[in-house]
Amino acid sequence: TDEADLLLSGARKIVADWDNWQGSYLYSYNRTQSIMQILEGICSRKNHYLSHYSALYFNNLVEQRPNDHFITFEKKNKISPKPAKPLNAFSVRQAFLKPARRSNNFFETDGQKIFLLEKHDLNCVGVEKKELRFENETIRFNVTGISRTFIDSIISPHYSGGIGTVVSVFRDVDLDANEIYDLYQKIEPIYPYWQTIGLLFQAFGNTSALNIWNTKFRNKPKFPFYLAHEAKSNWIRSDDWEVAYPKGLINL
Repeated sequence: TDEADLLLSGARKIVADWDNWQGSYLYSYNRTQSIMQILEGICSRKNHYLSHYSALYFNNLVEQRPNDHFITFEKKNKISPKPAKPLNAFSVRQAFLKPARRSNNFFETDGQKIFLLEKHDLNCVGVEKKELRFENETIRFNVTGISRTFIDSIISPHYSGGIGTVVSVFRDVDLDANEIYDLYQKIEPIYPYWQTIGLLFQAFGNTSALNIWNTKFRNKPKFPFYLAHEAKSNWIRSDDWEVAYPKGLINL
């Protein structure tokens, strides 16, 4: 039979442009694979999961089906990033005047890119297993839940459609401030993104989350910070959170 012939012929590397891919190749017995089956195959590996804009889509937070797909891979031997020296206002400003760094670790297939974003070992905190029916096929994969996706999108909005998309998407989402706090403490970002989260809770009018956040960080000193990279001199700075943001993006 055709199926037996495929098995006898052995697995073949999926047809794609792997030139920029720094990871294991993907093989299949089938001659053709959908993009969803490819994502499922990669995310079946340990410590691999869909994140950022892909997670926004699979958590039903955006309707636009992505052409760029983001998979995070936690490396067991990757060291948690630490600042070389204490943060200061000048070094942070210099960092956020520049564009955000973008990964070149991707491959292309059928006109779509799949990015592999490497992180240090976080024990896959905030990652959930999902199964859904998609165009007559059942797809199973690991994906960041809403709270983890919120944090990842704030830290790297350029992988989540841009800061405008992030603000628009989460404005009406019922965010769990206690869960976000627990995840934030485990992720331990270098920069003070907790101030950005507080700013957004305030901008969203989420009084309950804002009160919890204020309590959690009551004694933590604030630092001059920015909502996103490529900061401009005409950005408005929040008096409450010391975070500069583009005029018109949020209302306080």
